[in-house]
Amino acid sequence: MNTIFNKIIDIIYPLDCRCLACGHTLYHNEHMLCDKCAAGLKPIEGRRCRVCSRRLYMEEELAEGLCGGCRHLPLERRIFGGAPFDHGETAARLVYALKYEHIIAAAEPLIPGMLNELPKGFDALVPVPLHVRRQRVRGYNQSMALCEALGRASGLPILNALRRTRATRQQMKLAADEREANVSRAFEVIKPVGGKRLIIVDDVRTTGWTILSCADELYLKGAINVRSLTATLAVIGR
Repeated sequence: MNTIFNKIIDIIYPLDCRCLACGHTLYHNEHMLCDKCAAGLKPIEGRRCRVCSRRLYMEEELAEGLCGGCRHLPLERRIFGGAPFDHGETAARLVYALKYEHIIAAAEPLIPGMLNELPKGFDALVPVPLHVRRQRVRGYNQSMALCEALGRASGLPILNALRRTRATRQQMKLAADEREANVSRAFEVIKPVGGKRLIIVDDVRTTGWTILSCADELYLKGAINVRSLTATLAVIGR
C-alpha cells in the first residue's frame, strides 16, 4: 500500500518539485531543498580534529587537537579525512534519502560541501563497496553515487578498486567495540593501486573502522597515500 501511495505522490508531485530532504513541495525560488532544509545544511563549525575533522568538545581534545577516537589510535593507524557536515538535521536526512529511499539526487546538495573538503594532489576517488547481495537488494551503491557526483564536480576519476568479501552488519547499529571486528578483513583490492594517492569516499564516518579497513588493503597493495572524504561525521559518545 505504501508503494502505491508513493507512486501516486511521485505523479502528483514529481521529485524535482519536492525538497530532497523533507519531501515538501518546492516554491519557484527554491532548488533541491526548501528554505528550511537549506538553512539546516550547515558546515561543521569550531575546532576540529586534525585527523578525522570531527568537531572537538572536551578540554583535553581541544588541547591536543584530536578527538577521543583518534587520540587512542597509534600514528600509523590514523587515516586523515574530511567531511563538511555533522550527521544531523538536513545532512542526515539527505544521507538517509540517498541510502534507503532510492533518491540518488539527494547526493547533489552534499557535493559543494564535500568539494570544500577535497584534498589536493590525489589521483582518484574510491567508493566504499557494498556486499554484492546488499547492492542487489538496494540496486545501487550510495558511496558510488557520491563518487559520481563528486567526480563530475571535481574532474577526479573514479577507481572502483575495492570489493567487499563478506557481508557485514551495519556499523551504525553496532557498539563501538564491535565495529572493528565487523569490518576487519572485509575488503580486497581488485584494481592496480600501486603508487597512487587515493581518496576513499563514503556517506558517513562513525568510528572510522570501515575507512581504516579499506585503507589497510589499499596500502598493502602499494597505494602511497590514502585519505577519506565523507558527506557527514557521526557524533559518537564522548
